[in-house]
Amino acid sequence: MILTKEQDLAFMKKIAEKSFSISIHDSYGDEGVTCLPLVTDAISTLYKYIDLNEKCDILVFKSFKSSSILPVKYSGKVIKVSDFAFFSANSSYTFAVEIVSSEEIYVLYDTAIDIQGIIPEAVVYRYAQGQEFVYCLKGPVKLERPPDISSYFAFPTFRSLENAFQHYYLARARKSTCPFLKQAWIDEKQIFFSPKPEEKMRKSLYDFLSLSVRAEVREEQNVNDTEPVDIKITWGFSSHIALIEIKWLGKSIERTGGEKFNQIYTDSRAKSGAKQLADYLDQNKLNTSRNVTKGYLVVFDGRRWQTSITTTDLDRNNGYHFENKEVNFDPDYTAQRSDFAKPTRFFMEPRISN
Repeated sequence: MILTKEQDLAFMKKIAEKSFSISIHDSYGDEGVTCLPLVTDAISTLYKYIDLNEKCDILVFKSFKSSSILPVKYSGKVIKVSDFAFFSANSSYTFAVEIVSSEEIYVLYDTAIDIQGIIPEAVVYRYAQGQEFVYCLKGPVKLERPPDISSYFAFPTFRSLENAFQHYYLARARKSTCPFLKQAWIDEKQIFFSPKPEEKMRKSLYDFLSLSVRAEVREEQNVNDTEPVDIKITWGFSSHIALIEIKWLGKSIERTGGEKFNQIYTDSRAKSGAKQLADYLDQNKLNTSRNVTKGYLVVFDGRRWQTSITTTDLDRNNGYHFENKEVNFDPDYTAQRSDFAKPTRFFMEPRISN
């Protein structure tokens, strides 16, 4: 039987609760076991609204007592919220969340928390450096994480997309093995592109992602009144959206031959694509404030060294000259903003003569 996304997440959450429950019961008895599902429910809801990654250091806890902890211990620094959608605008990687009820939540950003001071009176969960723990009186209990997921409490989103990019590169893009990419080249030697190859590249990546990412994948989706982003991915069981902008590097010529190249794109083309994607992300925020959106620049790199309009063959030096030459992005949007993923470059191999 194939599980739905909701069943997937419920199953993983149940495994986590079972792993934690014995240690929680040993430390806190029935009181702790009663609190545990309230904490894990809160974690699952929280993770629908944030970009969970290994930079995060997140604390989620619920006190056994009727009074709350954060407003007392960290007076003046705590924010009270009533809806987890509040976190969709979050830009911090370090924060603590205290659950009082589904409509009373306290948040403390970028402050070192005295975890040991909380442990005696609360069920405490922590996500740090990609690992998950609950803290008990005898010490932290680590939840072993299976590969390819960020958390037992989060449906795979951005991480699953990044893994798909890796598979796509090896399976299709590197050697141009799919029908769409074969059509992008002027001939089987894969030296020059045919005119305007970006449509074939978009079709190829869209086709692969539609089969490999468990989400809604669409081509050419508008983010403003005039320009569409190449691919948009929406995960139904979370508020996560990915915007993918595609650019290509290299030279294109007409199939019938000619005296000059149609287009010559160097790394400046990729840099302009980064600026374009950053603008898309800014525009998208105006319409999707409750969503967690991340931008991905995908560069199909078909650059060849020392070629002219009459080049018909390549040796290995000229064919693979750009294989390991990454684009130096300036400004570096990945360093400047949390919603801009590291650009992905697919070097596309030529067929060399020797």
